[in-house]
Amino acid sequence: MTPAGGAGHGTAPSSRPARSSAAAIPTRLEHVTPEWLTAFLGTRHPGVQVEALEVLDHTQGAATRMRIRVQYAEGARAGLP
Repeated sequence: MTPAGGAGHGTAPSSRPARSSAAAIPTRLEHVTPEWLTAFLGTRHPGVQVEALEVLDHTQGAATRMRIRVQYAEGARAGLP
């Protein structure tokens, strides 16, 4: 029998908050915007505000990966690098 909330491996359910639907993972590169990244990061780093982002590199295939440079709004870094 599988424990309630577990995956049958004896693990407890995640204590991390679920990401809001507003921050759902984009399916197109052009949908990765400062507004989306602010909402996505804001679920764990309240107060963060991304002012701009620059795509430095990306690969597409079975999975898409992006390397980006992020510019935060003045005073709205929320402890992020």
